[in-house]
Amino acid sequence: NGNVLVDIGYEINDEKDHNHFLAFGLNSEVNRTQSAKDYVRDVDKNGGFGFIAHPNEERTKMPGFRIYPWTDWDIGHFTGIEIWNHMSAWMEGLSSINKYKRVLHPRQSVWGPKQKTLDLWDKIALQRRVTGIGGADAHGHQHVIYRDIKINIFRYKIIFKCLRTYIVTDKKISTGMPYDEARILLHDSLKKASAYFAQYYLGNPSGFRFWGSKKDKVFPMGSEFPFENDLRINAVIPQKRVKWYLYRNGSEISTGKSTSIDLMVKEPGVYRLVVDRKDRPWLYSNHLYIRPEK
Repeated sequence: NGNVLVDIGYEINDEKDHNHFLAFGLNSEVNRTQSAKDYVRDVDKNGGFGFIAHPNEERTKMPGFRIYPWTDWDIGHFTGIEIWNHMSAWMEGLSSINKYKRVLHPRQSVWGPKQKTLDLWDKIALQRRVTGIGGADAHGHQHVIYRDIKINIFRYKIIFKCLRTYIVTDKKISTGMPYDEARILLHDSLKKASAYFAQYYLGNPSGFRFWGSKKDKVFPMGSEFPFENDLRINAVIPQKRVKWYLYRNGSEISTGKSTSIDLMVKEPGVYRLVVDRKDRPWLYSNHLYIRPEK
């Protein structure tokens, strides 16, 4: 209908099918028959950017299924990390007992990102900006139950209504805008961590905002700025029946149930917001990077 902006990236992996990297902003493929360190470098060298996909993937309940973790941490610059991956979370919770329920209810059975991935994100954020995203990892799969009896797992019309990354751009992307201009706005927002990710199944998070402020100054989500007296952290949450948690350097420092937040910043750190809805993880902001005064 002309209302969808299509941006084409691609997923790179090494010869062991590990170290999956989501690359964007390229005009041609990079050589994948090399180490992860080298293709991450080549993406950056060729003007692209990318995200480490499902870095801590495990199979604890059904270890017979393959895993696709990130193993090569001796790498250079990457833009961000896929913090929450729907397919990985679904597979990691899959067991011989619950498999039929999870097939029938793929959105109900996914419960938040892994803590070790959140910890990794916070640790890197102490050093530099690193964008967190969420992804459906949509792979429509037809599973044979018995002979000609088949079922479609992760139907696209269902899975695209679950985990999504939401972009906050400096300028509204409209249908009349030149494609290249719209694409640049999209890419710039991802690079600046001006984004959040949420489980749409639990409610539409459009309109969420998280920012820092001081009198007439505004510091959007993803901003890096020095600590000053009278700094505040603000948020607007577009749904009711929520509970929010504010984290500093990976540790929870405040919580509440309001749909707006206005808190004094007492010390430097990297701050992010998590919002639960219906007693389940729903929305994750990117960080505010409040650095010590130099």
